[in-house]
Amino acid sequence: MLDITNFRQGAVLNHNHGKETDKSLTVTIEGISEYGRPVKVNGVPAEMEGRIFRAEIELTQKFNEVTASVLTPFGTYSQSITLVWDKKS
Repeated sequence: MLDITNFRQGAVLNHNHGKETDKSLTVTIEGISEYGRPVKVNGVPAEMEGRIFRAEIELTQKFNEVTASVLTPFGTYSQSITLVWDKKS
């Protein structure tokens, strides 16, 4: 099981959810990986604390696809969600 836990599909985010600049909103993606192996979020290695993973990513578009993935002996598992950046709200 691989699960992004702090945001749901279609969540609308603004400056209250991270650090906003004119070009991006930096947010922290958190989740659980039952596999205990290194997780990548949009290709960026996540910090691991046991089964918990955490990674900072930049949202640069109005609609942003976020994918957490893990490589296991059984294949690659992933979860993707779309986050909406409500710029300058």
